[in-house]
Amino acid sequence: MAEQVMGRRYFSIKWQAFSLTSIVLATIIAAFLIFVSESTLRQFEIGRSHIYDQNKLQLDSLIEVAAEKIIQLANAATLDAHLVEAIARTEQLVVQNTLDELSWTLQVDSEIESVAVYTANGVLLGGAANSGESSLVDLVLSSETPQSAVYCDSKCYVQGGAPVLYEGKVIGALLLSEPLSNVMLRFQHISKIDTGLLTNRKSKNEFHEFIPSWDKSLVALTNPQNSKAIINSASTLYSLQELAEGVHLVDINNEVFELRALPLKGSQVVVISNVSKDVFSMQKSQSESIRISVVALIIAELLLLVLLWKPMTRLKKTADILPLLAENNFKDAKRSFSELSKRLIFSDETDILNGTAIKLSSELETLQYQLETRVEQLELREAELEKERDFVSQLLDTVHAVIIIQDNEGNMRLCNNFAVRLSGFSQNEMSGQPFISLLEVSGETERVGRRIHQVIEGELSEYQHEAMLKTRDSEHLHLAWRHTVLYSNEEQIRQVLSVAVDISVRVKAEQELAWLANHDTLSGLLNRRRFEEELHASLAESKRFNRNFAAVFIDLDDFKQVNDQFGHYIGDELIKAVANTLNKSSRATDVVARLGGDEFGMIIRSFKDGELNVIADRMIKALSSIRLSDEHAGVKCSASIGIAMMTAKDEDIDDLLAHADAAMYQAKNQGKNNWSLYEPENPATF
Repeated sequence: MAEQVMGRRYFSIKWQAFSLTSIVLATIIAAFLIFVSESTLRQFEIGRSHIYDQNKLQLDSLIEVAAEKIIQLANAATLDAHLVEAIARTEQLVVQNTLDELSWTLQVDSEIESVAVYTANGVLLGGAANSGESSLVDLVLSSETPQSAVYCDSKCYVQGGAPVLYEGKVIGALLLSEPLSNVMLRFQHISKIDTGLLTNRKSKNEFHEFIPSWDKSLVALTNPQNSKAIINSASTLYSLQELAEGVHLVDINNEVFELRALPLKGSQVVVISNVSKDVFSMQKSQSESIRISVVALIIAELLLLVLLWKPMTRLKKTADILPLLAENNFKDAKRSFSELSKRLIFSDETDILNGTAIKLSSELETLQYQLETRVEQLELREAELEKERDFVSQLLDTVHAVIIIQDNEGNMRLCNNFAVRLSGFSQNEMSGQPFISLLEVSGETERVGRRIHQVIEGELSEYQHEAMLKTRDSEHLHLAWRHTVLYSNEEQIRQVLSVAVDISVRVKAEQELAWLANHDTLSGLLNRRRFEEELHASLAESKRFNRNFAAVFIDLDDFKQVNDQFGHYIGDELIKAVANTLNKSSRATDVVARLGGDEFGMIIRSFKDGELNVIADRMIKALSSIRLSDEHAGVKCSASIGIAMMTAKDEDIDDLLAHADAAMYQAKNQGKNNWSLYEPENPATF
């Protein structure tokens, strides 16, 4: 069937529908069973919680009844005149003998374990005292009324006391104690539920058991043969806090027991209920629900399969015919669809599908013919486009210009061969990288990126600029760039066409011409024209900010003899050495220039009083120390220096230059290798 749907495993829609419906039904039934199970468990827990409340109420009631009985017995005992008189006279021996007789009777008839008599001061007068009785004695004596309490230490007691009256005054108190275990036995007799009594203190009684996991001592237990194993098992599974908060079960010998903890005066009473019948009944109900649900699921699935079988079979036959359309076998496909559409009684969706398939076959047959015709036309057009593409590609790779196409995010997508050769980066390396990554980082880089973005957004129609291109070999080329937008109506995207030409030679020539226009080629210093421009600037600055400066003329002594004796080459070397020396000995704010021949000029700016003398001496010393190579050791250098400071009378630089020139000649007249400062107060000297 269509080569099993292009290599994938074939799975009939009939079985897909059947499987999916089965999964849905199974999920619904599983959810229903879970709901029933959770509901049953919840009902069980509610029922057990209700029984727990009843048990708690019963136990509290039994304790109250025991307390009332003890108080009644205590009241009856205080009516014994012989005992009262002995207490009033504090006859301890008589009181003790009377209590011995009374305690035996109470123990046999009423299960009272201890009887004690206290004076009005709370001092034990006779009988056996239990721990914890002092607080109850104080309460009875202070209230002068019968009182009861439950006290737990190593054992638990229900205690009751009554005041002893003599001649209308309270002369003491009579206390009776009954073990709480007696109450637990009555509770077990009434409710048929076992209990265990836990206290906080460890008991030294060998019949008591300490439970480490609960940090409690088990001091009383009904039905110990079975209950002890149940409590030990529960202590390994649950904490007392968990037993007090909810239903918890323990499985012992195929029987299930529920354990609940009841708080009692700092101790705990563990209630043990046999819930085996309830649990087994609940499990049986759940099993029956599962069996009924499984049977219902099987019946529903069989009915569903019967309903789906026939229409799905016809649908499969239709699917088997459809591949004929893909094979352009339209005639056989229409005949097969027509045979499949013959129904005797009713028609359904499969008949509509077959009728539609017949119409589709006719339409596809017509479209196939049109498609073949269109393919022939497209093949011809494709051949023409390939020729045009080859022509454009050759044109782009032939032109000596960098051509790059950027996407709408400014990333490079295409470049020509000239761009690859010039930059040294391959097309793969440049593709996807930001255009500005090709440019040398400068203060203009960010501005170029913004302008290209404006071209992409349509804010600028084009953008031209010059920028340095950094090649793979770290060579820097000066390129003139022009960026224009490329817009595709079909794809609705904007791209940028970036074209650049290498103007490095032109820029270098312009830079050399600019340098030659301002510098002397031999010495590398500023020439006379630039020196005069700097003088004009210094003059303007002096007038505006009232700053002082001085012009310096330097003329080499006997330079003509050096040329005549050693040659012009040595003369040129001496000129270079002088230029280098003047640059080193001048300050960063000073200007040094060669005015021509053996004449040099300097502009000294912002100097302090007396500083000109230091500067002039330093220059004379530096120039006198010039020495050429060993073979020309006979060549010596000295210079005459004239200095003129700018004064208020000087209107232009010509006056200043004339004064400096006059001072220089004055230095020569004084014996050369010297300097002279022009003095405006004595111009006749110069």
